[in-house]
Amino acid sequence: YLGRAAHLPSRLDLSTAGLVAISTSPVAHRALQLAYERRQVDKRYLALVSGRPGWEETVVDAPIGRSPHHPVLRAVVPGGLVAETGFRVVHY
Repeated sequence: YLGRAAHLPSRLDLSTAGLVAISTSPVAHRALQLAYERRQVDKRYLALVSGRPGWEETVVDAPIGRSPHHPVLRAVVPGGLVAETGFRVVHY
């Protein structure tokens, strides 16, 4: 909608590039904000890696917070936010 204000209800992780949800009305903006706050949004990422992991699928259920070694990166840290991250090999 040209000429309308665009609202960003959330941001991607700092070190992530990709699609971004944009709302063009205050009602849609608030609905998206609430979905993010209530953890109703399922984020999926695709990673290209070198080598083969020792598993086909796994889940890491650990607290995530700021990395003590890097100002932008996130890491498993005591007292971090509750997070469950699943990994699955899609293709070799």
